Amino acid sequence: MKKILFISAIFYFANVAKAQWAEQNAGFTNKTLGFYEFSIVNENSVWAICYDGIGGLFGSVPILDFTRTIDGGQTWVAGLMGNDETLAFSNISAISETEAWVSMHKFNFSGGGGLYHTTDGGVTWLQSNVGLIFNDASFPNFVHFKDASNGIAGGDFNDGYFEIYTTTNGGTSWTRTPESNLPAFITGGGYGWFDGYAAVGNNIWFGTNLGEIYKSTDFGNTWTINTMSPEQETVYEIAFNDDGLHGLSHVRNNTSTKLFTTENGGVTWLQIATNTIPQWKQSRICSIPGTNTFVSTSTNSGSTGGSSFTNDNGVTWTNIESTNSKAACRFLNSTTGWAGGFFNDDPLYAISGGIFKWDNSIVLSTASNYLSDDAFKLYPTPANSNLIIETNETIYGKAATISIYSTDGRMVYNESTPSLKSKELIDINSIADGCYILKISTANGQLNKRFLKN
Repeated sequence: MKKILFISAIFYFANVAKAQWAEQNAGFTNKTLGFYEFSIVNENSVWAICYDGIGGLFGSVPILDFTRTIDGGQTWVAGLMGNDETLAFSNISAISETEAWVSMHKFNFSGGGGLYHTTDGGVTWLQSNVGLIFNDASFPNFVHFKDASNGIAGGDFNDGYFEIYTTTNGGTSWTRTPESNLPAFITGGGYGWFDGYAAVGNNIWFGTNLGEIYKSTDFGNTWTINTMSPEQETVYEIAFNDDGLHGLSHVRNNTSTKLFTTENGGVTWLQIATNTIPQWKQSRICSIPGTNTFVSTSTNSGSTGGSSFTNDNGVTWTNIESTNSKAACRFLNSTTGWAGGFFNDDPLYAISGGIFKWDNSIVLSTASNYLSDDAFKLYPTPANSNLIIETNETIYGKAATISIYSTDGRMVYNESTPSLKSKELIDINSIADGCYILKISTANGQLNKRFLKN
């Protein structure tokens, strides 16, 4: 059974749209709703699922509302996922403008729920394989289809191990991944978070409340496990670039939110920011396919609200705007994306639209530009007074900027050179002891590596 975690209830704020995001009307009446997730099929077809816009994720009002568009958001048509008000959305995975899957957990966070499927644009929904996948002791967290035939669904511990199911026939039948293919917790028992997963091709990741990351490279058949948060904080968001190597995730505890980065597919993670960094928004994270860019959004108001982006795997963030509360955010490519704020048809709140479409004339990033991991070596680590950068032919002789950042996002060193030497010597005597990220940026791309100073 899912325990109610440390997350605060997500409330709505009345804000004014900025130019980067064009507001669209979600198509509801007599509702106050937030948008928890989008699933983009193509530039015209998008689905969105909702939650209680006043009480938040743990509000007292059951929400089965969704909305979809087939004309790029010019019009949105609202609907309901059935009428069972004991259920609440975990996530959505759309296949076409008429077909979609949702995972549903129990509204009161008790056991139960399942997978539901529509083929008529959400007019009717049928539960998949009742009694065969998920049961009264289950808590479904996600469902994901990489195409119309191949899907995966995941849930919390049940019968002593995580529930993972896969299908190769469009959901007609599902097979549970055996316990022997799922490694045991490193730190003990636990559970996942709804929609707390990422997928790139056959690579799937999901997190736990103990700061651990499960990963499959064969679409759910076998799994490995690694630690993200040594403090065993709950993993909420996970996002990866198309290469399946560069990723970001954030964890939360009673007092703070922390951002972690990985450059090896989630084997190792490094904390790079906390909730004291205003440019990083703390509600949701998504990647922009075909680029090295991540976008973060926040339901907060003021400087920590709105949206921002990073092109260096989370080390630095650029503010997009701080005037629109946003939860879910998803992009199809570098010019097409949607974010969800809050819908309220009361004119007093001036937020009757609720959905925001990215201005396709603004490109945050046009291509992935990560250097290969062997572009330079960094040693010694731990380092005392000097750090050596040994370059290879990829960047040797290139103009470059060398920067060092602390794990709370502060730049502590920055130097530009017209021509990188085969070995660059960096004086770090003035830097306090601790863990740091060194970033090299060239016209060929960029690469981050971490080191210790003591």
